[in-house]
Amino acid sequence: NKSKMYLYGEPVPENIQMLIKGQLLTFPAPFCTKDSKNRPGKNDEKKEKESSGNSNSCIPKEHDEITSMLLWVAAGHKTCVSPLHYDLTDGILIQLHGEKKITLYEPGHIEKMYPHSIRGPFDRQSKVDNIHLPGKQFPSFKDIPSMTVTIEAGDILYIPFGYWHQVESSPPSVAISVRWNPYAKLIRENTWLKCVALQISDPEQQSMPNLGQIPPGVAKILYENNIRSSHLPMNVSTTLLQRFKSEFTENLKPSVIVKSTGHQ
Repeated sequence: NKSKMYLYGEPVPENIQMLIKGQLLTFPAPFCTKDSKNRPGKNDEKKEKESSGNSNSCIPKEHDEITSMLLWVAAGHKTCVSPLHYDLTDGILIQLHGEKKITLYEPGHIEKMYPHSIRGPFDRQSKVDNIHLPGKQFPSFKDIPSMTVTIEAGDILYIPFGYWHQVESSPPSVAISVRWNPYAKLIRENTWLKCVALQISDPEQQSMPNLGQIPPGVAKILYENNIRSSHLPMNVSTTLLQRFKSEFTENLKPSVIVKSTGHQ
């Protein structure tokens, strides 16, 4: 695209990462819900504490492992964009200088997002290159509800697990992204069932429970039931089940080698 260029992040130095994480832990932990009427008040501390197991907080907690902390710098004369994609983490975008425009889409519209193959390096990325002019080959994309927000220096934007988003930065712009996965333990605990269902080896080489030989069809049902009944936020369970459905559907298709790209 002659008017835009892709933006890639660089890891923040470790000493600065520790400083930023320390500052984040001093923030009040907001309770994130769509309905402001459901936000906890002074008498809802117990409810908020109980909810913390599923990490409804927009800020990482002390026990949450930071999976990445990247510095994003947009310079020059062209608008810098990230591909339309989603992350398997919670995340915040901290704007330090300039501004960014972020367009977000809730999980649950996977077919209309026209994703790349789940088996390739673009597995979390849409084939739609221009969300403003998606083209005739993506007729259903325009039907997806979206929200757009512009953040300026001093603003922090929370991007929930599984939310599709595209970031557009008008130079000069400087920001830091912080990602963490409060659901990693539960996902790991169910990885072996997922691998049995897909008839692949466990990438983490976890020892499987001694339950005898489980048929793939049974493992598929168990995995889906475990995710649905695990009290995960809707956006997390929806994303995990959509990915599993895509993996299951493409499991017998021949592999396609695709050159990798970056995400913001």
